[in-house]
Amino acid sequence: MKYKDTSILIFCKAPVPGTVKTRLIPAFGKDRACALHIALSKRIIGEALEANLGEVILFCWPDMSHEFFASFNELRLVVQEGRNLGERMHNAFNKVLAKKRSAVLIGTDCPTIDRYYLDRAMARLLHYDAVIGPAEDGGYGLIGLHTSHPNYFENLAWGSDHICSETCSRFNQAGLHWSLMPLIWDVDRPADVTRYLSLGT
Repeated sequence: MKYKDTSILIFCKAPVPGTVKTRLIPAFGKDRACALHIALSKRIIGEALEANLGEVILFCWPDMSHEFFASFNELRLVVQEGRNLGERMHNAFNKVLAKKRSAVLIGTDCPTIDRYYLDRAMARLLHYDAVIGPAEDGGYGLIGLHTSHPNYFENLAWGSDHICSETCSRFNQAGLHWSLMPLIWDVDRPADVTRYLSLGT
């Protein structure tokens, strides 16, 4: 592995129709929206594994019982713990950083995160305290840290258009030397699906 002291944490929801890609359900229906979630999840998990950059850990939600998770028997599976997304992210970082020098956390929704983007983020963590991958909607699709703190994640309006800027502001308040990655985008709206399909992935 290229970065033995850095882990890749992938947050993934169980593909239960009606509970994933909910903003796409009015346009595509719950089954097609779920199928898209599965395709996106398999893509990024495959990219992370094949890149062999570092340990890949799949953080499952709400538990590990779904057969989808069982299909990744080569992965370490962990259940996300926390009352909200921010708390679950903080807890995931804390769990991994107790043993590793750094970690990069991603979701499954950003088609432009690939092995090269991950490599670039992990390389930057050799020289920076934190790294963040800003998304076009104002959120972020990747965050990398050496140490975690609740303030990076708590009392944030997840899903709003200022999550990335607010997180960067908190990095500044903490005195971190951090790096901003190239802009990425995620699949949340029908237009995003068209854009994703045009990539031919």
